[in-house]
Amino acid sequence: MATKNLTQAAVKALAYNPDGSSRQVLWDARLRGFGCRVTPQGGKSYIILYRANGRQRLMSLGPVQNFKGLEEARARAEALLHGLRHEGLDPMAARERMADAESMTEAWVVYEREHLAKTSANTLRAVRSLWTVHLAPVIGALKPGQITKADVIRLHDRASDRGGPIVANRSVQRLRAWLSWLHDRSDRQFPLGWGNPCAGLKLHREHARTHILDTAQMRALLAALEGDEHLWTRAYVAMLMLTGARKEEIRTLRWADVNLERGTAMLMRTKNGKRFPLPITPQAVTILQTLPVVEGNPYVFPQVRPTPRREGPQPMTEPRRAFKAALRRAGLPTETTFHDLRRSYGTLAALQGATAEQVARALNNTSSVAARVYIQLAQDVQRRIAERNAQALIPVPQP
Repeated sequence: MATKNLTQAAVKALAYNPDGSSRQVLWDARLRGFGCRVTPQGGKSYIILYRANGRQRLMSLGPVQNFKGLEEARARAEALLHGLRHEGLDPMAARERMADAESMTEAWVVYEREHLAKTSANTLRAVRSLWTVHLAPVIGALKPGQITKADVIRLHDRASDRGGPIVANRSVQRLRAWLSWLHDRSDRQFPLGWGNPCAGLKLHREHARTHILDTAQMRALLAALEGDEHLWTRAYVAMLMLTGARKEEIRTLRWADVNLERGTAMLMRTKNGKRFPLPITPQAVTILQTLPVVEGNPYVFPQVRPTPRREGPQPMTEPRRAFKAALRRAGLPTETTFHDLRRSYGTLAALQGATAEQVARALNNTSSVAARVYIQLAQDVQRRIAERNAQALIPVPQP
């Protein structure tokens, strides 16, 4: 059949021609490989035609009435064709594999292999944890199309009790994205007119953390750390404060990736999965020079005591208790987290005049959005400084 710009009116007017070929498709001129097929019985469905591994394949996206409109169908077709052309993902092959999934537990294997494997190591680790601890116990035995709003509410309530409000929100958000991913690749697992049961669920209210330590507080924390008997704990927290790196990036740092003479380190396990060169200041070099190298353990911050169920050399476990104890000795809020040190580093950089783009680069953020938060926090600090200076010059009675 002809090729033209598909419109809602053209799809509605499409009719089967008894004198025509057995397969009658009106192809879209805007998106190559996308069209609307009509059957002798008058049924209409959106389809895509493509070539994979030397084979031409035709795949149905579903009946026309299953879509809210033409643009929704075109967007789905574009996403599938984009995955084929740029990532080598055969939509039909993915659907065939999904059709064999009898439960979310079986679907998880495909999701992990075909989607999560392309994400960063940190994302993969975080989603695996959500699946094992919160998702699998609630929806693991269900088929994708069997999950209801009541199941999602039960998941959210259970995760709230066991992991807290943020973990509960992330569990529902991850499930929503996963179900949409499954539906795009194998809608046969879902009933007609399926709607994502996670949509519209009221989540816990979240407040962006803006807690930072000022220069005096960070100095007090460094002084308090001198009282810690664990050499690696002192050095670990100090390195977080002096570099602004993420806690996992420093905790898993290896001696092979550190050059003390040049004052550089290569971070291998970053959030975005890309290696990142980290400058090591003379102060940080001095701290690292005090650390002994444990024979047989490649990590700068090694696990010196054997850990059960883990074989081979490991980095040290996160020293949360020692960190909280140092905060108490310094008279600082014990709610302070390791990530607050990173935020404080970025804010201090902004206070020194760095732009949002420069802060984002220094912290290895892919976007300067977070860095703009640091800029705003620095402006608050600058205002407090201006007010103190003005008060010193022209005292005004305080209310």
